[in-house]
Amino acid sequence: MPDEAPAHLFGRTSCCHGLENCLATKGNEEFHPLKMSKTYTNPTIPFKINIKLVEQKHFVIIGRPLSDDKRFTFNFQKGLLSDAPNIAFQFDVNCRNRVIAMNYRFDSTWGREIREITKFPFSEKDQFTLEIMVDSQMYEVKVNDEEVAQFQHQRSMEVVDAFTIEGDVVLSEVKVM
Repeated sequence: MPDEAPAHLFGRTSCCHGLENCLATKGNEEFHPLKMSKTYTNPTIPFKINIKLVEQKHFVIIGRPLSDDKRFTFNFQKGLLSDAPNIAFQFDVNCRNRVIAMNYRFDSTWGREIREITKFPFSEKDQFTLEIMVDSQMYEVKVNDEEVAQFQHQRSMEVVDAFTIEGDVVLSEVKVM
């Protein structure tokens, strides 16, 4: 195994002493080949990527709401091109009403919306770190290291092939591990 990942494979690389320590970059993305993680720095909204959702997948989003009047949404869905995709998990932050709603949509029909979150962890212009962990039973959501929600899988993880973030939020970093 070479000590350094070839630059033509990943773009610019930094200090590789064995691939397990390799950090490769291309544009504003970082890629760790053996850890299978990707970091997007200062991504634009809407943020849309293709993913393979599997158990133990972990998403870390660092950002800040644009104002207390706005809302933003995180979707785990089928496809990026559809105007009304099937959504396996939607995490919708409504800053105006200080509400977080979770739901799913299949075949253009929404499920029962869940609003059982007691503490609203977002405030205007304050940076947040939102983590979404996926296991075999559910999505677990933490904001600033505090668990805020759990959402049971409504469909198989295999139907999810895209992750999107939309709305009135500024992103500093999105990491998919």
